[in-house]
Parts: sequence; structure tokens; C-alpha cells
Amino acid sequence: MSKKFICNPWIVIWWNGSFMSKKVICSPWILLALAGWICPEPVAAVQVDDLYVAEVMVTSQDDRELALAARQGLRTVLTRISGVTDVDQEEAVRLALQNPQEYYFQWGYDTTDKTFQAGQEIVPAQIVRIHFEPSSVAKLLRTAGYPVWGNNRPSVLIWLVVQTDSGRMILNEADSSDVAQTLVAEAKRRGLPLMFPLLDLEDKSNISVTVVWGQFHNQIEAASSRYRADSILSGRIYQGQDGEWLGRWSWQIDDQWISFDSLQIHLSDLLGEAIDRLADKLAARYGIASSRGSVWLRVEAVEDLDDYVQLSRYLGDLTSVLDVFVEEVSGSEILYRLSTEGRVQQLVELIELDQKLFLLASGDGRDSKILHFRWLQ
Repeated sequence: MSKKFICNPWIVIWWNGSFMSKKVICSPWILLALAGWICPEPVAAVQVDDLYVAEVMVTSQDDRELALAARQGLRTVLTRISGVTDVDQEEAVRLALQNPQEYYFQWGYDTTDKTFQAGQEIVPAQIVRIHFEPSSVAKLLRTAGYPVWGNNRPSVLIWLVVQTDSGRMILNEADSSDVAQTLVAEAKRRGLPLMFPLLDLEDKSNISVTVVWGQFHNQIEAASSRYRADSILSGRIYQGQDGEWLGRWSWQIDDQWISFDSLQIHLSDLLGEAIDRLADKLAARYGIASSRGSVWLRVEAVEDLDDYVQLSRYLGDLTSVLDVFVEEVSGSEILYRLSTEGRVQQLVELIELDQKLFLLASGDGRDSKILHFRWLQ
């Protein structure tokens, strides 16, 4: 859905060192300024690319394999965008999975060093990369009653100790082990921007294997502050005597820690479970539900035309915002009316994630909440 920016016809913004409200029709220069808004630049805590692209391994390029891969890829994309693991519980989604070709517009093949076991034969695998159409996917999710999670995603810093025959070690950003690669793949599957620690001298002076293995949350949180991540995932994993994988995990969101244990036969399932649980929690907070309404924002410290253009562009780029309306201008304050999807609290949390606006107060007015912000740019 395209977004609109509406300027009240009785308001003009005239630059002479401050914003002035005048009872005339919008001047031509403001229309030129708004032309730059038509091609917005996304602003995000972390902008995740290729959310609507699925990569599936296949053994050939025949139509049957493509159809199966498209079905699997569509399910992956629907989960990534909605934040709902069992997304095919709704009839609308089940019907769509029977006709996945209606939702993608481009695909291509690439080679890989992976192989498949086909009976008694080992065959080389290929990757088919399928590009799904964002508006069609979002429409399907809204029809099914699911939220839509945009590409502004909270960053996740991971502290993970792996126990092997050689001892215990913390994964770092230079790690290329199977555990690190699997974590990256699982995070990509759910659209989470994952960060590994540098494990440089500063980290080593603030944290140790013992701290992470013992899940000492206060010390983990203190060592994480330099990375300014939106959430923290901490864990320890090891392989049991019968070959099973065991893990103890904790994550922090909004200064609250939640812990759980896991046991899986395969390493990928163990790591995938941890990523899934965290992604479900984050999506429940930041995903935008399909309910619609209006929200009023009064923004102060809009000092010049550049501030005005950047602020209006930023509001229009927010995932939950459908349309932006300017209702009133007074000095360096602007009153906006936003047509939105989802809850007001979700909108506030998305704004706080980006740190472009600072919430000063909220109150009642015009039959809706008026949120009072200060522009920080």
C-alpha cells in the first residue's frame, strides 16, 4: 500500500528562521520539499535486507522441484514477516501454499558445496533463490489476521559458550565453526540481525567463559553495554553421552531476563529452537497487528525545513504508519495525525527503537491519544 502525505490546505510552513502558521494554501516550495519525501530513505535500528527472499536447496531445476521449493520458501517468508511460527494454521495461508507461484516474481539457481542422499546415490545440491512480492505477502498475512513485521528489526547480541572435547569457548565474530554458521543461518531464517562479540581485550576484561556458562546476568549485561544491542541472547551448549545436544539459554528484553532449557537430537534444531523462541517474543512486541486507527503526534524542536522534511519522511517510513497528515503548525511544533495499523504502544516502541524522537508525554485529545515528542535530529 502506498502512503500519502497530506498538508492541511489552511497551513503553510514559511521559513524565516522558524516555522510560522499562515492561513493560506500550501506554497509551491513545500510541494518541492515533499517531492523528496516520495522516495523515502528507511531509518531503522537495524535494517534487514532480503526479508522477502527465500533460499531453498534442490537437486534439480525441474518444475516439480521448483514448486516444492516455492511452497517451502513461501512458508519461510510468511513466518519471517509475521513472526508466527505455525503460520499455516489459518485457512488463507494453507490455500496460498497450494499456489505459491502467485506470490513470487523472480527466481534463480546457484551452485553450492552441499550434497543430497538420493537412495544409494550422493547428488550435488543447488540453491534456488526465490523473490516474493512484498505487497502480496503482506496482504495475505492481513487477510489471515496475522501481524506484519517490517525491516526495522531489533539487534540481538549473542554470548554463547560451546563445550567440546577441547574445552569451553565463547563464540566471537571471527568464528567460522559449524555452530556459528548454523546460528547465522537460523537468525537469517527468522530475519533477526545477529551480532557476535569481538572478544577483544576489552571484552576479556569484562567477561569470561565462567560468567557466560554460569549465566551471571548482571555481568553479561554490563559487558554488553558497549554494543548497544536491543536484546541479548546468552547460552551454553554441549553434547551429551548419547549424542544429543543440550542447552541452557537466557535472553534479555527491556531489562528482563527469561531462561529456559532445551534438548534436541540435532545441533541445528537446538540452535533453531533458541532463535525461534526469541524471534517469537520480539515479533509479538514489534509486529504490527491488522487493526487500524489514528494517532496524534505533537513534535517539538522542528527548527527548519530540513528538520521538517526528515521528520515527515521518517514518520512515513514507519512500518505501522499508512498515511501522514499535517494538522497544525505552531512555531517549532507540528501536530501530525497518523493513520496506523496495530496498537499505539507498538508505534511508540518502534519509535523508541530508532531513537529519532524522544517521548515527553502522552495525554487525551480529539478523541484519541496525543503523543508529545521532541525531534532529536
